[in-house]
Amino acid sequence: MAGCVLILDLSGDALRAGAFSTRALEPLEFTSVRFAPGDDHSFTPAMKAALESVRKWSDEKGLKPARVLAGVSATSLSVRILPIPFEDRKKMAEVLPFELGGLLHINVDEAVIDGMSLAPGKALAVALEKAYLRDYLAALKDLDLDPFWAGVPVLSVPALLREDGEGTKAFVNRDSLVVAEEGRLKFFKPFKRLEGVRLASAYLEAESVKIDEAFVADWAVESVAEMLPWTGAVKGMELPGGYPAEGAAILALSLALKNGVIDETINLRKGEFEYTKEKTEARKRLKTTSAAVIFLALLLVADTYIKYLGASKELSSYNDTMRASYLELFPADRNVVDPLYQLEAKMKALRSEAAVLGGGRSVLDIMNSLARSGGELKVRFSELSVTREKVTAKGEAPSFEAANALSESLAPGPLFSEARVSDVKAGPGGGAVFSISATLR
Repeated sequence: MAGCVLILDLSGDALRAGAFSTRALEPLEFTSVRFAPGDDHSFTPAMKAALESVRKWSDEKGLKPARVLAGVSATSLSVRILPIPFEDRKKMAEVLPFELGGLLHINVDEAVIDGMSLAPGKALAVALEKAYLRDYLAALKDLDLDPFWAGVPVLSVPALLREDGEGTKAFVNRDSLVVAEEGRLKFFKPFKRLEGVRLASAYLEAESVKIDEAFVADWAVESVAEMLPWTGAVKGMELPGGYPAEGAAILALSLALKNGVIDETINLRKGEFEYTKEKTEARKRLKTTSAAVIFLALLLVADTYIKYLGASKELSSYNDTMRASYLELFPADRNVVDPLYQLEAKMKALRSEAAVLGGGRSVLDIMNSLARSGGELKVRFSELSVTREKVTAKGEAPSFEAANALSESLAPGPLFSEARVSDVKAGPGGGAVFSISATLR
């Protein structure tokens, strides 16, 4: 099967699905499944059956969804246009639950809420019942479809309208009307019947919003034109490459994903519904590899000690061991010329991944600092424990003086504000064994 990006657009009586190539996001296939309409605020068995039909369709086409975007029905949303004095999405998300208090048919705690800016001083707020989204996502999971995005595909249509020229343009499909000015969303109105276009038209006329062109999908152009008598021109929607007009929202959403602006759209996968699959997998990979790197970093410390002693025979044997350990940990990397250099490259890549995932002081930085200080004093470390604020380690030193001098070489420094050596005692083979506790800055 060929991998694809699957975009779903669910309405009150139909499920539209578009498959796109995973890299270039070029259209591959499109289908539409009609079903009997039900309660606007519930995910119905008919909707689940439509999802099963789409999954069967993708299998028959030899398409395996690698990424999924799930559109929710516009008529299932509670939509409000609110006076919001800023455009920052993070701030908007914080204030919208308070602004919508008492304006919804349910308590705001029972809804997932998101918003986006319409114009200076105004914002579009949408709310969807958590029960609806929970059932929708569960039905998708049963079909091995886990969408990383769930929102309103038709809100991406303004970018598509902008390609037809400048001005104020409208798009009307089976369940909503979208108005965009110079490619930016200006108005959004869901409806269940064509008469809803007339109500939206009255609001726009009262706001002195003049529509230059209106594009229609799923309705007769003449019927929509009657509802928008003051619009410059009303015409059927024609999409590039002959893509079906009823798939306009799906095609627009694919362009948002392709152009890297998908995060600017409404996304209801937040809070308890947040998509965490990719982040969890990345953390698992980092945890597994970090354990391997710690082991290899200890070998680095030992390598520094052996080089200092100049034991060439032992060093050769150690290098063979180092190479064997490297191949055991990274079996896919068969071309091992310089295991230490290649290990440093692996550690550099892990630092970058750890920085993306977040966290405190890098374990690798701590290991490098210990290695540098220990190498100068002929110290070897055998155990290491790192917490958010503390680092503890055990090791061996050639003398009591070398062990005690370790704390002065570590702190104060760029990583440690304080270091204290304790439990110093004679080692079984000579020299001294010790414990050290250091405080991270």
